[in-house]
Parts: sequence; C-alpha cells; structure tokens
Amino acid sequence: MKIRFKIKEDKKQFRKHKRQAERLSSSRAEVGWIGDREQVLKAVFNEYGANIPVTDKMRKKLLTMGVHLRDDTHFISVPERPFLRAGYDAYEGALNKLMQRLVEQSLAGTITPEKALERAAKELKKHIQSHIEKGSFAPNSKLTQKLKSGNHPLIDEKTLMDTLEYEVHMK
Repeated sequence: MKIRFKIKEDKKQFRKHKRQAERLSSSRAEVGWIGDREQVLKAVFNEYGANIPVTDKMRKKLLTMGVHLRDDTHFISVPERPFLRAGYDAYEGALNKLMQRLVEQSLAGTITPEKALERAAKELKKHIQSHIEKGSFAPNSKLTQKLKSGNHPLIDEKTLMDTLEYEVHMK
C-alpha cells in the first residue's frame, strides 16, 4: 500500500509572520525620563550614587532655605539607591513571560508589534514606579529630611515617579 501526501505551505501567512517578527526584532521600547533633564539627573544620582560638589551658589541657596553648610563641606554625598536595576531585576521573569505571550499574539496577528511593545513598556513602567514607592533604600540624610519634610527616599511630591515615561520606536 502506498500513501501519498503533499504539504502545502501558506506562503502569504508565512510572509506575514516574517514581517511581524522583523518589525519586532528591529524595534525597541524605552522606559525612563525622556526629555526631563532634571529628573534624569535625580534618577542617575540616586541609581548610582554621587558626590555633588558644593558651589558658592548652592551654599547661598541652601542658606535661603535655612540650611548652613560647614566651610569644610565640599561635597554632598548621595548614596546608591538602585531602583531601576532592582525594579527591573525583580520583574524580569514576569516581563519575559509577558513578552513571550505578546510576541505570540503579534505573530498570530491579534496584536500589532507597536501595541505589544507599548504594553510591555507600560507594565515595566508600572513595576518600576511600584518599586520606587515600596522599595527599601538607604535612608535620607538629616539635611534631606529637613528639606523634604519627610524620610521616604526617592519620593518628594512623587515627581520622580510621576514623570517616568515610555516610548516605543518602530523601524
């Protein structure tokens, strides 16, 4: 007995999947402070720590706020508070699973590559904001507590958290 069969490829469907995969692989999403230089500096100083040189202008501004620095104070130290790295690391497994589902949906045509990346970026943004709010970080210095009227590192009127953005770049 002979059995014959023929495999028929759906070239149109294959090309569609290939285009979707190419668009996804050549595109990217960014989560961060896009275009807000002040918040970028705050984020970098807190993420990696910093020694900020004390200038005469800074001394005068602090004096108007009721803070007197000693003459031998040449730097203000900001301890490392890795909220971006730690927030991403804590969410990486779930983000990978989400991305796998979104890639499958994109290849199936139930979601566009743009929407897939946007959804992933939105979820990462939400998780980093939550990490900023709930994470345990090096405490604020006495000076910072006085200036902020509080002791929640990374949060002063939630500006850093609220200005976190995402962008999707498609090619």
